[in-house]
Amino acid sequence: TTATESGALAVVYSVALCYFYTRFNFKQFVEMIKTAGMTTVQICFGEDDDSMYRFIENVNAERHDAFVQSHPLCNLLQSSSWAKVKDNWGHAFIGVEDEDVLVASSLVLIKQLPFGLTMLYLPRGPVLDFNNKELVGFFMKNLKQFAKKRHAVYVTMDPAVHCNDYLLSEVNENRYEQSAAIVSLLESQGAL
Repeated sequence: TTATESGALAVVYSVALCYFYTRFNFKQFVEMIKTAGMTTVQICFGEDDDSMYRFIENVNAERHDAFVQSHPLCNLLQSSSWAKVKDNWGHAFIGVEDEDVLVASSLVLIKQLPFGLTMLYLPRGPVLDFNNKELVGFFMKNLKQFAKKRHAVYVTMDPAVHCNDYLLSEVNENRYEQSAAIVSLLESQGAL
């Protein structure tokens, strides 16, 4: 490919790394990949992005579980076992790598709707460091693209971010400073 424009769309597959630029029609590009016989495509969207992050649409279930189990936001609802319980939904494991190290992962439950539409649900996800603004922004941008490719009407998520402890008889005051910052960050990414 030729480097004629600055906004790059990078596609990563098991053999090589190729950069395609925004002047390509994305549907034509996907057809090119299929024609070349490549089946597992991992897509990383970055416009003028010097980030070392790479978005992965097909994280291995065992790798996902190992990441979730070792993360402070660990939750049963993010396990591959939960995907088996929700067998009337489709599912995918998506994630973000930083230099081949998984730094974010999420089980995405996919509910088929009429007319070829879907809805996506990330139960107690995504699992990532919500204090890392760049990572959160990268994940959310790529989640939107992931949802768009699956014709999602909407995406619901309820990350396991601890916001407050209180008794019902008490006044509900925010007791965790970082929670407000995380909520603000998610709002800035269009998630709330």
